[in-house]
Amino acid sequence: MDILNTKTDEELLKSLLSEIAKARNEVRCAARDLDKANSRLGFLLVLANSLIDRGLTDETSSTSSKTKTN
Repeated sequence: MDILNTKTDEELLKSLLSEIAKARNEVRCAARDLDKANSRLGFLLVLANSLIDRGLTDETSSTSSKTKTN
């Protein structure tokens, strides 16, 4: 790599520190994104279960009302 031969050790170290800081920030952002995605998935699970329960409740109430009318 030509950059290793054209830059001083100090310049390379500064570049290294800068890239480490960028990578660390990217990892933090990715972790926050994972937390958000997990929260969304948790909400969606609750919503799906609520809709299933609502459907079962509606079916039960409609079945019992049909039985009463017959």
